Amino acid sequence: GKKIGYMIQSVFPEVIHCHYLEQYLEEFTRKLGAVYMGTVSRGNVEGLQDRPDWMNRFLYRKYFRLGEHFGQQGGFDPKILADLRKPYVLSPVAREACRLVLKTGFSDTGWNRQLKKHRAFAMRNARPYVRVRL
Repeated sequence: GKKIGYMIQSVFPEVIHCHYLEQYLEEFTRKLGAVYMGTVSRGNVEGLQDRPDWMNRFLYRKYFRLGEHFGQQGGFDPKILADLRKPYVLSPVAREACRLVLKTGFSDTGWNRQLKKHRAFAMRNARPYVRVRL
């Protein structure tokens, strides 16, 4: 009689990358003999830590409203779930914009800061699991 719901937060901008995990969690919940309540999926979450709170306020409000609805109704609000799942896939224009940003190297600044903080920047291109062909 237990009810289980999930929240997936992905670094990928498109929620489509969570699709198979959502299906797995639904099946896993049923195998446990529990009731599947749904999955909240949100992409592009890694960048939140690099933005000031005011830039994230709309997303925070959505999560707040989701929790509020959950507390009052005992389930996820389908409208908020659908809104958090955007973008499911990037538009062709957005994909091209991402490609251009990736070429500038600007998108690596957050990762590079973390690598430097942990003294691993010099090893950023290491490939410890590459198989060598003889």
